[in-house]
Amino acid sequence: TAWALTFSNPPLSVVTGAGDIVRCSATEHPHLYWAVRGGGSSNVGVIVDMTFAVVVAPYAGKFYSG
Repeated sequence: TAWALTFSNPPLSVVTGAGDIVRCSATEHPHLYWAVRGGGSSNVGVIVDMTFAVVVAPYAGKFYSG
């Protein structure tokens, strides 16, 4: 069985430059959420909490890394 990490749309906790801890998602503070996912400046805040979902990846043959 192969496992993979996925980042779809989990909420994130971000410490902003003002020192506020903000929970953001696609519906909550969407502009900040878009920016911390790589859609804007890299200096928007520090992610302090993120949720990943582990899902079974479909078999795609042998894969070697390294």
